[in-house]
Amino acid sequence: MNNFIKPQIINLSERIEEAEQILLEHSGNLQEAQALYAEIESKIDIVRRTTQKEPTDLLEMKEQLAFGGFLNICMMDLIVASKNLLRARQTWEEIYYVRHAYLTIYEAINTYNGFNKWIKETIESKSTTLRPTFDMLSDRLKKFKKDFNYSTTIAEIRNQITAHIDGNFTDFFLKVNNIDIDKAKLALREFVKILHMMQTLVKNISGLKMQEMLKKLQGMRGI
Repeated sequence: MNNFIKPQIINLSERIEEAEQILLEHSGNLQEAQALYAEIESKIDIVRRTTQKEPTDLLEMKEQLAFGGFLNICMMDLIVASKNLLRARQTWEEIYYVRHAYLTIYEAINTYNGFNKWIKETIESKSTTLRPTFDMLSDRLKKFKKDFNYSTTIAEIRNQITAHIDGNFTDFFLKVNNIDIDKAKLALREFVKILHMMQTLVKNISGLKMQEMLKKLQGMRGI
């Protein structure tokens, strides 16, 4: 992870190889999370049918696992975009991967914001040692939004020429032609670092709770 996102690595083959390793690692993590998620869903159904109660702990674990899985998917998408931007030869290739990188960045920030209250409350009640990390991440995310025009440039590219394509092709091509590829590459590199911080923070926050729930789930596997 660290090597790929550090600009001092200038050898193209080394950076692509690093990207491949990151994808392989995250693919394995995603498969494990998917299997665990399916098992949790099965146990939730069993508890509901046998007790007529809502398994709050399992539901919380399911939500945390889904959030972590989403961040994992975002990282994989951004690494794919980064890898292909490194070896792109045509301008339209760069435009394509920048558009989809901005879409992923937008969705990642939006979803993280939705969990921000849970993260903050959990840190304050159970993991106060993580408060400096949370504050650092918040400051870095705020700076990213300002430096790379999250509410305007990134949002407009996501809303008007990627997730939705405006039927007015004059406006579409004007927006495409106005994409600053070099700045987008810098934004992508910076956000990969921020996303890695998000993943680490969420993993640390939910780690102890997840271990408790895994033990509980282990005891239910005979059901």
